[in-house]
Amino acid sequence: MAVLTNKRKNEIVVTCSCGCKNGVHLEIRKDENETTAYLSLVSDKFFSEQCGFFSRLAEKLRRILCILLNKEYSYFEVCLNETDLREFKEFVSSL
Repeated sequence: MAVLTNKRKNEIVVTCSCGCKNGVHLEIRKDENETTAYLSLVSDKFFSEQCGFFSRLAEKLRRILCILLNKEYSYFEVCLNETDLREFKEFVSSL
């Protein structure tokens, strides 16, 4: 589990505590006129996502079906322990 921020305190990366290496990357850019937030979902499952043609086809069809039926499709979840959740909340509230 890692909560990483940069020196300017405008960017945070939070990774999952279960070891799956999924995470959230939040970056805030403040200009003179506006503030822009960039939220990225990060997945480091390159080797575990390697599968055959039919497995990839079934996954893509499942995604398409969810879109056509107007259902939500969850790529992954990020599990945070209490201290990491507190750090993330403090970062977001400081914006």
